[in-house]
Amino acid sequence: MAADVTKALAQSLSSLTGYEDEANLVCLRIDSSEADKVYDALREANITEATLFPGLDGFARSLWPRARSLDIENLKTLHDI
Repeated sequence: MAADVTKALAQSLSSLTGYEDEANLVCLRIDSSEADKVYDALREANITEATLFPGLDGFARSLWPRARSLDIENLKTLHDI
């Protein structure tokens, strides 16, 4: 049975066969020194906050990583972004 995209993720997952099986759960621990590389690899695969959290909230979350790297001291116009 396919997941229903109109339902919340947890509700949709609970309807799938084997959702309670611990063998289907994977936990990845990423060393903090590798976090930027992992983030970049996910972004290159188009896995961003905007795709994980559709809507305005996800869009707003997706702006933060770019905003952190802005050099606002030398920003003169929006074209400088």
